[in-house]
Amino acid sequence: MKKGYPVTLLSQSGNWYKVQYGKSAVGYCAADYITPFKNSQTMYVAVNSGMLNVRRGAGTNYGVKDTLE
Repeated sequence: MKKGYPVTLLSQSGNWYKVQYGKSAVGYCAADYITPFKNSQTMYVAVNSGMLNVRRGAGTNYGVKDTLE
């Protein structure tokens, strides 16, 4: 996925968002690196940085599951 690709915001845990990306993949992204915006009835986020790690849990102590570019 390229920079600016929308991902669905599922929930927030502290400074982390649980997001769905692609068809059904789910992971956590640091809130500092995404910008929420509304589109219709669904909340989406757009990746601000060049690459964003998607983690298995809400924190840097969790492993990287995927990377959004």
